[in-house]
Amino acid sequence: MTQQYPGPETKLQNWTPHMIPAGYNFKEMYDFVEYIKTELEPEPIIIDADDLLANPQGMLKAYCDALSIPYNNSLLTWPAGDEVMLNKWYIQKEVVTGARFAHECTFASTGFGKPSPIPNRDELPEDVIEAVDASLQYYDKLYEQRFKCSKFP
Repeated sequence: MTQQYPGPETKLQNWTPHMIPAGYNFKEMYDFVEYIKTELEPEPIIIDADDLLANPQGMLKAYCDALSIPYNNSLLTWPAGDEVMLNKWYIQKEVVTGARFAHECTFASTGFGKPSPIPNRDELPEDVIEAVDASLQYYDKLYEQRFKCSKFP
């Protein structure tokens, strides 16, 4: 049986809970990080996607340095297409093919793009504003703890 995913026009409230949980993912991520800090690693590395997109080389060099693993410029580019995601990642093919609209930019990419500008709040649909309001306190807490790359600007 193939899971049917809502299209991009579907309001967030109509998505099933396993796709968009009650805390709109940020509360769940925050709770997960707190669990990791308590049970596994007191200082986990949290990477903000906008920081990574704004400075992929610096962030990846700093990340590799923090983990004492070698950095290579090949981390900055990859071949376009879905072959790697479908054949090398541990992911259900139905997730990728069933929600292809959500992955189209990923499949077409060959490297890191620049972060998107933050839209004006008054231009957002009401369901998105609701998600932002529910998530922001958790995002802010995670953002304060994020990994910063001062060594490799």
